[in-house]
Formats: sequence, C-alpha cells, structure tokens
Amino acid sequence: MSATRLLASLVLAGLATALPAQAAAPAAEITDEVRNQIPDTPGTGRFPALKETDPGLPGQAIFRPADLDRLGNTRLGIYAFGNGACTDDAGHTRLHLLEVASHGYLVIVPGSFYTGPGRIERPANLPRLTSIDTALTRHQQLEEAISWALKENQRPGSRYYGRIDPNAIAVSGFSCGGLQALMNARDPRVRTVVIMNPVTPLR
Repeated sequence: MSATRLLASLVLAGLATALPAQAAAPAAEITDEVRNQIPDTPGTGRFPALKETDPGLPGQAIFRPADLDRLGNTRLGIYAFGNGACTDDAGHTRLHLLEVASHGYLVIVPGSFYTGPGRIERPANLPRLTSIDTALTRHQQLEEAISWALKENQRPGSRYYGRIDPNAIAVSGFSCGGLQALMNARDPRVRTVVIMNPVTPLR
C-alpha cells in the first residue's frame, strides 16, 4: 500500500475511533465539559501515542509515539494538521490525532490543550474568527511545524534526531483547518494532502 493510501486509511480509522465516545450523546450535548470527561487513548497502531507541547515549538501541540526507541528502523512521517474552525484547541481532535500518531507519525497542530485530560486555562480575550486572516491560528503555522520537525531531525541531541522521514510529509485539516492545509499544498516538501470538509475563505 502506498504511503498516501495508508495515511488516508489512518485518517478514516482515526475518525471512526473518535466516534463511539461521542455518539453516546446528541451533537448538541458535545460540550467542552463532555469532551473533558473523555480519556485520551493511545491509538490502535504499533506505537502507542501521547500528546504534549514542546518549548522549542511554542503555540503548537504534538502527538507522537510515546516510546521513540520502539520505532527501530521506522522513521516518522510528519502530519501537520489544521483544526476545525481554525481553533487553537488541539484537544478537540486529540482522539483522531493520537490514532494517526500511533501508526508512526509526528503530528503537529497549532494551539494547545484547552479541553480533555491535562488541559490548561485558555487565555482571556481571544479574538473572534471573522476571516482566515484573523483566526485563532494561522496557515503559516503548518509550514512552521514542518520546518521545525525537519530541523529537529538534523539536530544532534534532539529526541527526533534521525527519526523523521523527510520524504513523508503531509498536510491535513478539517473545515477551516482544511483551508489552512490547502494553503500549504504547494509547499514542495509536502507529498500528501488530506482535506476534510474545507470551507471557502471568509474574506
């Protein structure tokens, strides 16, 4: 199976994994309070995953295999993801992204964890989404995530040193985040683009 087809399969599997926990209540009841009660999952792949932030990459969240030594000769693909509504809450899609990471991907998402286990307090007075240019996250953050990961792959002392495949880079996103991914689709480093229900620009 090609890397593109495999990644597409993982995206669908990740979405399916997230559904059972949310299907117990009508969509109108899926509030942040409900999301906070859903535990993290390690994913179903060979490499149980975790979520974290890294001080070297401020303003972004990471999902990755928990034990990088277990990768052996497997090198991580990069999966830069744009959140629905261009939100900065990476906790909304954590089950999906933990699933993808568990199959050997370094997943990077703009924002931090404002819902779910380990959540932090969201800063007050955040701007309201009125256009793609005034969203809580920027499409440039996906490009920055890729650049950071590739530099870490070459930096001695990095936990990712030599563990990333520079030829396995994908951008993806849902709704407004899908538009952010599309805005990075021509990056020559990107080999795969996975778009889910993209919106048109709010200009």
